[in-house]
Amino acid sequence: DVVVTYTITATVNPKAAGDVSNIANSGKLKVTLKKPIVPLVGTVTATKTTGTATYIPGGTVTFTLKETNTGGLSTVSVLDKLADQQTTDANGTVIPAYTSWSYSSSISGTGSASGNTATGTGDISDTLKMTGDVVVTYTITATVNPKAAGNVSNTATSGSTAVTPSSPITPTQGTVTATKTTGT
Repeated sequence: DVVVTYTITATVNPKAAGDVSNIANSGKLKVTLKKPIVPLVGTVTATKTTGTATYIPGGTVTFTLKETNTGGLSTVSVLDKLADQQTTDANGTVIPAYTSWSYSSSISGTGSASGNTATGTGDISDTLKMTGDVVVTYTITATVNPKAAGNVSNTATSGSTAVTPSSPITPTQGTVTATKTTGT
């Protein structure tokens, strides 16, 4: 008997999300790969940054949340509840940190992703399906409560991991000037 072996090397499309298989035909003989090749499970990491170190009460702050998959196929839940974020007022009373917010999301990299909400004004609650080499970026713009006097921040959840900027945003320190006048 003569055995002929062919070795086939193929590059899988980086946007592939399902099983990969191969069927070969040799004359009347059809050969199918017995077990499909399943995608590797990916590694998703999340980071959150802010563009400023201070805020003005009633002004806006921006946060960037990046979900990066450097491996195979992954599914990850992303939750960002800005309504739950708190700060304090000048009297030390706990108040909501933000009065309103909006966000947008984008996808970059050679892989693919789905499940992200393109734009919104409520809390983020997405379930992402991501192939390798893809980044889903959320840009969140929030209006700080005009009564805020304490630090503000924004913690999201990626899978079961809390994601917070490296440091909170502190209030801009104002200057108070007093002038006393006397009557004649």
